[in-house]
Amino acid sequence: MGIRNKPENRGLWVLPGGGIRFCESFEQTLRREIEAEAGIQITPGAFFRVYELINPPNEHRVIIYLHGTHLSGTPKASTDLSEVRYLLPIEIKALGEQKQISPFVEQVLRDAGILADDISAKVPPQASV
Repeated sequence: MGIRNKPENRGLWVLPGGGIRFCESFEQTLRREIEAEAGIQITPGAFFRVYELINPPNEHRVIIYLHGTHLSGTPKASTDLSEVRYLLPIEIKALGEQKQISPFVEQVLRDAGILADDISAKVPPQASV
């Protein structure tokens, strides 16, 4: 996860990502965006879920989440993200309680089973992005 360094959620923890390019697959987009924003290489996995965000009057996005596995590299900040690192579920929960995480991203992590109301015994999947 990283701290957003651009408008729309600036200063909040978010998941790295970005737009798809013409003729680019979802997997290619995931690899490119994760490397550009977080400095790591990943192996894309299965599709997780598709979300549609509608915030009138100017925002309508379709967001496609895929699972991924860390392949190589050390997380490092970029122009889009001022800080990047792996977080444990307990850290994510604390950030949510402090209103330091994007509410949308918090919901995505809940839907993925990474963040739950009772996370005291939850262990994060190894090398999962």
